[in-house]
Amino acid sequence: MLAENAKSWYCVKTILLDSKLLLQTVFTVMFTSVKHNITLASIALCGALFSPLHAGQKEFFNHIRADRLYPTRWDTGTTTITNESRLDIFEKYLKKMKGGIYVGVGSTQNLTMAAWARADYVYLVDFTRIVVTSNRIHLAFIRESPTMKKYLSHWKKRNTNMALGVLKKYYKNEKDIAFILKAFRISRKFFNRHSKAMKKITARYRYNVYYTSEKLYSYVRKLALEGRILAIGGNLNGKDTMKSISVAAKKMKLPVSVLYFSNAEEYKGFWPYTRRFKRNIRLLPVNEQSIVIRTISIRRKRY
Repeated sequence: MLAENAKSWYCVKTILLDSKLLLQTVFTVMFTSVKHNITLASIALCGALFSPLHAGQKEFFNHIRADRLYPTRWDTGTTTITNESRLDIFEKYLKKMKGGIYVGVGSTQNLTMAAWARADYVYLVDFTRIVVTSNRIHLAFIRESPTMKKYLSHWKKRNTNMALGVLKKYYKNEKDIAFILKAFRISRKFFNRHSKAMKKITARYRYNVYYTSEKLYSYVRKLALEGRILAIGGNLNGKDTMKSISVAAKKMKLPVSVLYFSNAEEYKGFWPYTRRFKRNIRLLPVNEQSIVIRTISIRRKRY
């Protein structure tokens, strides 16, 4: 927790890269808790060490007050997948993590990075309804599938009835079940194209994602089965979700070890950083190993 008169500070690393590997820069972010400043090249995080897992954490983990989601022009199938294909650039940094809480914006790239970080708990946060719903669909299929092959089979058109049966099994009593089924039909073709492309990319650059490695998949599935992954609506500039995550993390006595922005900072409303954004980041409990990962666009439609 921040202390107004604290003279000590932690350094938190933020990794900035482009998708073409034209640039890879690792910033060491220096932050003094007296000034409470956040600038373009720095993310303010400060915190203390936490104790091991304890009883009652799951209860705190799930008690999140979420930001209300509104229709946006990004509620399309293209946003349910990532174009940040060179995740391997982050791998060595994430593998230095020792558990804790992973908070990430976007879709399934977060599952791979959370597994690398050996996260204890994972919050999948996004401000678009279809992305949040797509993440929930992935979690249902993962829980239902002992193997990667079985998981991927749910996305095949020939297995539509099987996939819809799984979604109804997990979400039939929810008021937005119709949207969940619609989101599945919208996002399916995008995920199939994406997973096919990623198999080629990961082979070329010699790394794995959660659906090309049984080890990574098993870790993600274990988290999903134990209820340690929560897909939730939220905005980094929002009033409730990020603040609520910080409260839960402190009650759980775990640091936010990884905070992944994707390229959210480039969206309208981030520059200059808003007061609420600064508050949301400042409230997160971290330790000296915590990192921020962010991507920036280098040309149109490329990140």
